[in-house]
Amino acid sequence: MPSKENKGAPTQAEKSKAATKVVDSDTLNERQDLRNKYTDKEGKPDPDAVPVMDPNRNTEKVKTDKPAYGGS
Repeated sequence: MPSKENKGAPTQAEKSKAATKVVDSDTLNERQDLRNKYTDKEGKPDPDAVPVMDPNRNTEKVKTDKPAYGGS
């Protein structure tokens, strides 16, 4: 019995994934406005500017670099 896997049409090989996306100035300005509104001067998310839906959200949590399970 033939496999049911890979039944879709093949992708278009002539379409380059490395092509640059053209962004108009309005979109660029909108993205810059959002970036300025919701990030601090270092470009990191600003918890005071982002509307928090859950008041129990721990925004002051210390980041700890733990190794992966089984790692040392």
